[in-house]
Amino acid sequence: MLKVSWVDKITNVEILRRMGKSTPELLKDIRERKLKFAGHMMRGSSGQLLLDIIEGDVEGPRPRGRPRRMWLDDVKEWLGVRSYEECKELAMNRELFRTTVTRRLATIDHDDAT
Repeated sequence: MLKVSWVDKITNVEILRRMGKSTPELLKDIRERKLKFAGHMMRGSSGQLLLDIIEGDVEGPRPRGRPRRMWLDDVKEWLGVRSYEECKELAMNRELFRTTVTRRLATIDHDDAT
């Protein structure tokens, strides 16, 4: 967005100032973009390879310790659904998905403000 290299010594506060945004506004933008991309991806609009990667099971032994939080865990939490299948079903209906995303983002933002 700002074409700032990762090697430039610029603080996060300065980046936010240049963007003209506060941290909550930036988090809202990130959530919105992530949810929109998730809907796009679950409908298969991004191609079958991406869908196979997201839906596929990785072969091999599981790593030790607590499972890491997955990208889709955020999507499920923000949409208020319990499973990937529910997310995908919701995403297939574009209008319903858009209204759900808008409604849920307003709820999340309201919860963050308090």
